[in-house]
Amino acid sequence: MFEIIDLKSMRLSELQEIAQKMKISKFRSFNKLDLIYQILDYQAANPDTLKTEKKAVTPTTSEENSEVQPAGKAPKTRNFERNRGNKP
Repeated sequence: MFEIIDLKSMRLSELQEIAQKMKISKFRSFNKLDLIYQILDYQAANPDTLKTEKKAVTPTTSEENSEVQPAGKAPKTRNFERNRGNKP
């Protein structure tokens, strides 16, 4: 069974694949959040049919989404505490 945190971290295309496997009608017309709730509603109505389907969907790895950083350079981070005082 999928949890809402897992579903929110997925891309819309991944959610549409899950919805298609669940045979949710008109899944392509939903936005991401509505599709998440449709999937959760389907799970609540059919709890025993989804135990094996979660294994079939694999989340994307961080290797696909990460950029190669040169050695010795750390990624830039923002200091939100410092920036808060700058607003007029």
